[in-house]
Amino acid sequence: MQAPVAPPTRWKPLLAENAAERALESIHEIAAYLRASLESIRKDAAAPPPSRRYTSAFELGEGAAGIAVFFAYLDRTGIEPQARDTAFEYLNIATD
Repeated sequence: MQAPVAPPTRWKPLLAENAAERALESIHEIAAYLRASLESIRKDAAAPPPSRRYTSAFELGEGAAGIAVFFAYLDRTGIEPQARDTAFEYLNIATD
């Protein structure tokens, strides 16, 4: 009996090597910025300034929940150390 053969993959990189490297650098820069902003975002979520009074910390598009999803994806890729911990930190902000 033969072992099952995996179907050929149709996955192809979206970016050429140089562009992919630049994109990865940008992802790391965004992650570093969001990690450095964690405390100020936590404070804003607890007592939002008047300009953000109606913007919720748990909005996926602009709140802590969306940032948690970003870090969860980074965790799945394995390209950003401690992304899982940061995802949970932002998730806690979104759910408080």
